[in-house]
Amino acid sequence: MKNLKQKQKGFTLLETLVAIFILMLALNSLFSLTTNNFFAAKYAKNESTSIYLTQEAIDYIRNDRDSIAFQGVHDWNTFLSHYGDYNTGTGCYSINGCTIDATDWNFGSSVEECTQVPPDFGVVPCKTFFLNDSSLTGSYYTYTYQPTNQSTTKMKRQIKMVYNGSELFITVNLEWLNGEVPRTTSLNASLLQWQ
Repeated sequence: MKNLKQKQKGFTLLETLVAIFILMLALNSLFSLTTNNFFAAKYAKNESTSIYLTQEAIDYIRNDRDSIAFQGVHDWNTFLSHYGDYNTGTGCYSINGCTIDATDWNFGSSVEECTQVPPDFGVVPCKTFFLNDSSLTGSYYTYTYQPTNQSTTKMKRQIKMVYNGSELFITVNLEWLNGEVPRTTSLNASLLQWQ
């Protein structure tokens, strides 16, 4: 009778192993869910940023066109040659496209032909953005090509232009790394010649 009471008091080794196995399955599921949510949040952040940066390039070029009109210079060719590389066979019209730094207020230096060969990742042959961390400077987060006191991102933007005599077609490709996999967001727009 004493042996029967002793057997009923504790867990057997097999019961302990089964309990540990069930606990490990639960913890593994929890860690897997957390990891998946982390990568999904990071992907969503990069996707949102890529959409913002493609639209920024289109808005920057459209602002150039409108600024010339508001200044009273209604010549389409003035817009095309305003920053030099808009109207040549190189720059934004080249096979590699160009970059435009929307944070560079020195007119004429914001447009630069993409010349990086071979590209670091994917198909966009342009240089990588830097991120200006607002926590360090007290200003907003900005994506720029100026490397001073900023961190390198895994995002590159390429702008290509085609002009048919009265309409300027613009394609903006933004490429970023999602882990080790290159992703691309594209946006197309057209600007019409003024009347």
